[in-house]
Amino acid sequence: MANEDLIKKIKDYISKFDNEYNQIKVWLASILEPNKETIVSWMKNFRSDFLNPEKEIDDLALRLNQMNGIHDQILAINVEMDEKCNWSKNYLNLLYNTISRCSLSFLIQYLFDANLLKNALNYPRIKYDIVNKILRLRDESLGIDFKEKEHAISYLDNFSIFRYLDKNFVIVGANGSGKSSFSRRTRQVLDSSVIIISSQKVFLYRPIENLPFGYKWRNELKNYQGRDKLHKGEDRDDQIVNELTVVTNALFEEENQFAHEFYHGESTERKESTLERVVALWGKILKHRSLKTKDGYIYVLTKDGTEYPFMQLSDGEKAVFYYIAYILSAKENSYIIVDEPENHLHLALIAKLWDELEKARPDCQFIYLTHNLEFAASRNNAEKIWMKRFIAPDKWEMEKLPTDKNIPEILYMELLGSRKPILFCEGTKASLDYKLYTRLFPNYTVIPVDGHIQVISYTKAFNSSNDVHHNNAIGIIDGDFHKDEQKEAWKEDKIYCLDVQEVENILCDEDLLTAAVDFFHADEDAVAKIKERFFINLEQEIDNQCVEFAEQSINNQFKENMLKRNKCIDELKSSLRNLSERLDRKIDILFTEQQKRLQNILVKKDYEEGVRRYNNKKLISIVSLFIEKEYTKRIFKLLDTNTDVLNILRDKYFADIPQTL
Repeated sequence: MANEDLIKKIKDYISKFDNEYNQIKVWLASILEPNKETIVSWMKNFRSDFLNPEKEIDDLALRLNQMNGIHDQILAINVEMDEKCNWSKNYLNLLYNTISRCSLSFLIQYLFDANLLKNALNYPRIKYDIVNKILRLRDESLGIDFKEKEHAISYLDNFSIFRYLDKNFVIVGANGSGKSSFSRRTRQVLDSSVIIISSQKVFLYRPIENLPFGYKWRNELKNYQGRDKLHKGEDRDDQIVNELTVVTNALFEEENQFAHEFYHGESTERKESTLERVVALWGKILKHRSLKTKDGYIYVLTKDGTEYPFMQLSDGEKAVFYYIAYILSAKENSYIIVDEPENHLHLALIAKLWDELEKARPDCQFIYLTHNLEFAASRNNAEKIWMKRFIAPDKWEMEKLPTDKNIPEILYMELLGSRKPILFCEGTKASLDYKLYTRLFPNYTVIPVDGHIQVISYTKAFNSSNDVHHNNAIGIIDGDFHKDEQKEAWKEDKIYCLDVQEVENILCDEDLLTAAVDFFHADEDAVAKIKERFFINLEQEIDNQCVEFAEQSINNQFKENMLKRNKCIDELKSSLRNLSERLDRKIDILFTEQQKRLQNILVKKDYEEGVRRYNNKKLISIVSLFIEKEYTKRIFKLLDTNTDVLNILRDKYFADIPQTL
């Protein structure tokens, strides 16, 4: 059905509802209320089951007046559709399914007019009929939860993000943002238009002895697909255990029906069954083996001809079958909510499987709820939805995932999922930076992003969009001979440069080494030997250290003194010569400066200052020689148990960095 036809269908229904509503309102005002006493007297005479007729009439009027809220909502929808309606087909279906459950037609048939009342004065039988109509109106209205229907319509506001999108969706959000609650309520609001695939699955298949015929299993599958399997409870557990059996038997049942129709001449063409499509798609995704079916059983065939039962497949292989079977069995134009679509699947299969399933069901909209950001990023054509928060009892704040050209999408999704402020650092999650900062800054979500340039760029970019995500970030980078003026400028952007050339050097801190000697039961003189070896190495490498200092300083100045736009080639050459001459004059100054600094450390045997100034990642290897061979791995066990040492490191190296924002 085209969108224009759906819109007309909705507007026709709204017009019909409005007409029925007005009929009931007129009847209440002109028939029931003015003739209340007369009708009450008839109720007392003709029906003994009315214990309090006056109250029955008042309650009936009160219940029918509860239509007012629904009527206002539906008319507001009509106005909104008139103004601009470029809503998606799926949303229009959702809208129609929701408001069509508010029909008043079954009440209209029991209304009576003034002529019938007038005739009733002379004919007792008519009085009796009127009393029966009141009774039916009472019973029918008692069966309607007008507030629930009003609530269902108001819930459409939570799903208005679907209005303009004919795409699939990936919903991401922090834990506790309400993704599972949203999916449960989606099922309730979208009703039969939604299918839920729960994150919890038990791949148990119980073949039945007799081949299934009829519609028993397919009807059962429809019930399973529409049920809420995201809540906890015994009923949910039973559904999960039986689900694979139900879907598989439904497939066999359909195949048997098709075969029966073809071989008995009821169908002139052989129809391809859903089971055949499932088996073919399973084989396309898992190429190393295939499935065959016979007499209600499924078997697995390997390339060498070995055959074994379906239940001997791995959970991942059964999961592929389950997902394919469930989705190919979904009715047309369904919403398919998939909770944690990566569950049970090998990373290499996830994208391939869901690509094929989306291709196989272009009529459906997939709504993925996932914590797996790699999967979320793999849905290239899906709209990423950020669930900002859940406001109890029934409001969700959602919006399209904000885009930031300075931050990769997969990283941005990870950042939005954090309830803590962000700390960007250098390295990876396997790096010492990450391991150290997660312990020193527990109030932050620590995100390693390779080098210092990324730390600076991402920190600035994230903080510049604070009005979107309402979170903040800081960045920490290694010293790397950056100038003091530059460090102060970065600090204005919440980027902190360590007063240590390499973060690894912090693990060579003397207070930490002293604690490590006790923790690892090393020799008592281990720290003294480390310091002695440290000064020997520094003295041997002093020229290399000075050259590196000068080189890094000049590189940093090159970055800060990029050539400005010049008017001609001669002017460009002149600018380059001038810059080169300025830097050339500084080389000796920089070299001598650093040489004096390091020689002073050697003369004073100032180990603490040496740890800050010595630029050598291999420094930590000295510690491994004298305290613990796997020091870089095992030292974090000490830090996990010794808060005093952590506090010393914080005060010594991170005093100007806020512990929280």
